[in-house]
Amino acid sequence: MRSYEFAQPRLEITSGTVEAGGRVHALAGGWLWCDRQVLTDSTTPPAQEIDRARPDRALAATTSALYRGCWLGLALDGGLCLALAVFWQPPAKNGDKQWVTGTLVGRPPRGGFGTAYFPLDGSFASRNGGRPLKGADLHGTHDFDLNILVPDEPEESPHWVSPVSYQTYATGWQLRFDPLLALELGLPETLYLRAMVDGCENLLGNAFWEGAANVYADVEGREEPIGRAFVEQMGFN
Repeated sequence: MRSYEFAQPRLEITSGTVEAGGRVHALAGGWLWCDRQVLTDSTTPPAQEIDRARPDRALAATTSALYRGCWLGLALDGGLCLALAVFWQPPAKNGDKQWVTGTLVGRPPRGGFGTAYFPLDGSFASRNGGRPLKGADLHGTHDFDLNILVPDEPEESPHWVSPVSYQTYATGWQLRFDPLLALELGLPETLYLRAMVDGCENLLGNAFWEGAANVYADVEGREEPIGRAFVEQMGFN
């Protein structure tokens, strides 16, 4: 399967409405991350077999996960946006807890990549495709590294067990940056993410987790968030 993603990470909301729970709410302002993903696979059902009322069910017909890893979209209050992808290794042996991930627990990812999108300030950097980023891997230097929130005590790190699929997902993470990159982007060397709601499992096809998270500059999350994130965990167990 091939996946193509098109994203506009920071669109200004000037007006409009949204319907939720049978009620229509007026939008007065704010920001929106617009994301579109196109899947191409010969095993996808023909168009005439897709329920037009529920096109999302077409995804359930593709029996394999798109990837094994995490995708993160971060929109920080200062205007910087980050889109990051991390690809995990399969468990080394049966019984390994796959949600316990990261170089700090001895399970570095196979690799990763990302993009930093700068605030619109009129400069060339803010108008082009952003700055490419390299994720941690098994071998060398990197721009960013994703780990569970408490790698020193994995069982104490936030996680959630699905009562439906029985899969376990991390619900807290730390995102470390190369010191020079952090200085360039105007970020702390480590950001801390905590899921807003634990039970965000998607059961279309193979179960996976996707949900919103707050972004903090301190590990305890006692300060006000400095941004918001959307996290996807796929291909687990």
